[in-house]
Amino acid sequence: ARVRPFVAVLSAAIACSVSSTSLEAQATPHDVQSSPEQVENAQKHFAHGLDLYAAHDYEGARTELERAYVLAPNERLHYNIGRCFAELDDSASALRHFTLYLRNVENIPPERREELKSEMDRLALVVAYVSVRTSVDAKEVEIALDDAPLGRLTDEPLIVNPGRHWVTLTKPGFRERTQPVEVAPGARSELRVDLVPVTPMATLAPPVVHPDRHPK
Repeated sequence: ARVRPFVAVLSAAIACSVSSTSLEAQATPHDVQSSPEQVENAQKHFAHGLDLYAAHDYEGARTELERAYVLAPNERLHYNIGRCFAELDDSASALRHFTLYLRNVENIPPERREELKSEMDRLALVVAYVSVRTSVDAKEVEIALDDAPLGRLTDEPLIVNPGRHWVTLTKPGFRERTQPVEVAPGARSELRVDLVPVTPMATLAPPVVHPDRHPK
């Protein structure tokens, strides 16, 4: 019974998006063009993800669905990926994907929307939130959490599981900086990460040789 909502959303995703060679990813600012070969491969990953989820291989299913999303983005897949993370007891990742699903997908059945909101309220009690600030202009600053790239730094707090995490910021012309943060369930904290400009190596001037002296 637990597999049925997952199968339904996967089927809808295939019917609505993967059948088209031109897809629009609502979560990104640009249109994504998928070639017929990419669409075909995405369908294979969808199908494999179904099989793995039904076999309770949630890590394998997550991997296959994420591969499908990369090849042929469909925002409905955030629900499916979130379900996999929920089964893996990764509450923070599940909540992140459920949030994207509700934010970017239209025409969600009211029953599912209400059910999902209730589950998200429960997850919100066991995760933590970290607002990351930096000493430089946030433009072009990339952020990673525990070595997993998250894209551009924004004002939205990171949703993380309780415990110790490592936050890394990078920006062209600045040294990469990684700092730890430790959070408890339900906590909201702020982490400041100062970036330092890269100092160019000084050019060594050639030695001055006087006419009456010679280097030994």
